[in-house]
Amino acid sequence: MKASLSLTWRLTLLFVIASSTVLVGLGMVIAAAVEQHFQEQDMEVLAGKLALTRHTLELLTTIDELPM
Repeated sequence: MKASLSLTWRLTLLFVIASSTVLVGLGMVIAAAVEQHFQEQDMEVLAGKLALTRHTLELLTTIDELPM
């Protein structure tokens, strides 16, 4: 006959599995939120640089006026 684990061990294993699953899930959610945040920041910076470039190009009348 096979000896089964005690109730204490089974509850401990259940707690370890449940808490690990929750922590991994929370970590994935936080990682996705951080990634989205930095993508939004990058897009804001790029939009600002694009607007500045467009404004500079609108002020030019000849190609020789380009700052180099």
